[in-house]
Amino acid sequence: MKHEKSKNDAMRHELDHIDAKILNLLRENARMPLKEIAEHVFLSSPAVSARIERLEKEGIRTELDLRNEKIGFKVREAQMMKIPYMLVLGDKEVEQNVVNVRTRKGETIGNMSIDDLVAKLKHEIETKAVD
Repeated sequence: MKHEKSKNDAMRHELDHIDAKILNLLRENARMPLKEIAEHVFLSSPAVSARIERLEKEGIRTELDLRNEKIGFKVREAQMMKIPYMLVLGDKEVEQNVVNVRTRKGETIGNMSIDDLVAKLKHEIETKAVD
């Protein structure tokens, strides 16, 4: 018996710490120039572009906030804007290849791997889950 891959399996790929950093950069400033993102993740612009395209194919919308503000201020502001999830990514999270996840309701989910977060978000998108 042959195992057939679904569309979701074919599209799914493993996200690494660079993808996580790109997601965080875009979360903070969706209009950040590709060249600047590349400088942050130490890759060429074409390599960053390919990663962003891959993330978009996963169906995940992101926005970055790179303003020089305190994290708490940014989180409260995002909650007021009804942004479903806020991902906090610092050096510790990059080192551990995780993101710290918070909800618009003020709940701290805690650290999650990018793969687990993508699976959770894709499930919510597919089932149209409402929090």
